[in-house]
Amino acid sequence: MKRGVLVYDVDGLNPYGRELAALLQANGVRARAVTTVDAEWRPPGSVAALPANRHRPGKARQLGALLRGLLVTLRAVRRGEVVVVVLTRGVLDELALAAFATVGRVVVVVHDPVPKQPRPVARRLSYGALVRGAGVRVAHSAGLAALVGRPTVVCRHLPYRAWCADNDAVGPGADGALLVLGHLRPDKGLDRLPAALAGADGARVLVCGKGSLDPALRAALAEVAAVDDRSATAFATDAEVAAALREAKVLVAPYRAVSQSGSVAMALSAGLAVVAYDTGALGTLPGVVAVPDGDAAAFAAAVTAALRDERPRVDVEQWARDSAAEWLRALDRATT
Repeated sequence: MKRGVLVYDVDGLNPYGRELAALLQANGVRARAVTTVDAEWRPPGSVAALPANRHRPGKARQLGALLRGLLVTLRAVRRGEVVVVVLTRGVLDELALAAFATVGRVVVVVHDPVPKQPRPVARRLSYGALVRGAGVRVAHSAGLAALVGRPTVVCRHLPYRAWCADNDAVGPGADGALLVLGHLRPDKGLDRLPAALAGADGARVLVCGKGSLDPALRAALAEVAAVDDRSATAFATDAEVAAALREAKVLVAPYRAVSQSGSVAMALSAGLAVVAYDTGALGTLPGVVAVPDGDAAAFAAAVTAALRDERPRVDVEQWARDSAAEWLRALDRATT
């Protein structure tokens, strides 16, 4: 891979795009990320230009940041770099990136071929134009690639190896906490946790993420486990997420609707076990124990077994090597 790579990523919370830049750098590629102005962890060479995620400084400043990020991207296109679009913000950047794809080399990561929440008509049109115009489309499993509906390269979800190392997020914790991590949305299936944890006697459930637990759910969880609720109205900081990963032993992911999950990949990268329902492509991630969707008894049994298991978890280094090889092939395809 001789050309440089610019990773365009408007998500300053989930470090996927920045981690991709770090993975490529570790494999000899001239890669950098253009990311948000408030992204906390950034690999070398990152450009903090895109709109903030953690706070809202005003529409004019956010628009200015978006335009600055697009200008950085346009300059990369003009230099012949490959632009990898990880996530987009809206109609404006999707249409701009689609236009860049007509004159440059653009790769689009399609995280959710079937969105968990329906997009407005304008977003469907602008995002569709970007996906159609991309020289290479990437999905995280063969099943997800089939849903994209056009030729798509499979690159497994990468590990968050660099983020975990730089944030000292290495588990599992000795006290065996069960971790709920990420945005506390309805699609995360948290209302299914009390039944799924019924057999985990004496467990502690650590909740780390944006949102709040429904009072009825909190009461039901308290009947089967000790609840350590660290949810908040603001997004968790990198330090808060790393602290939760260091304390926990098992991530519980009873998701209802999911394609892949950054929270699951992060937990695996930190050395935790993961128990999930077999929804979306979660079961294709290395080390995930995926039980039949909705089978609370099987979920509880898997959690109990994971808490007792002292064997090493996922080989993150091998996972990183495999992921890098797939990405290098995808980028080579973008330049031919």
